[in-house]
Amino acid sequence: MAVLAALCSGCVQDDVHVVGVWERQIDEYLVRLSFDAGGTFILQVGESNRSIYGAYELKGGVILLVDDDCGEIEGKYRVRVLEDAVTFSVLNDTCEGRFQVVAGEWLMVGNQ
Repeated sequence: MAVLAALCSGCVQDDVHVVGVWERQIDEYLVRLSFDAGGTFILQVGESNRSIYGAYELKGGVILLVDDDCGEIEGKYRVRVLEDAVTFSVLNDTCEGRFQVVAGEWLMVGNQ
């Protein structure tokens, strides 16, 4: 079984859950990404009052994102959750501002 688990460490996870509050540091900015159970998210960059609102859908180990800033452009990311961290890897996203912020590892800082 251990061999199977090791071989499948890169496999798609069917039971991925991203609900909660996640943070990461990008340059001098602390970025916060909050997912709720209803399929919406809020992205906050730094301590500004500016927030980006969007919707998400999980399909196995893939998350689809649509938000205010990118209009109808959908972002598609592979999701990998390990204990208190989540990593988003870009599969397809032509909204440069979003993929520059979302892609990478995020640490959980709270539950919703």
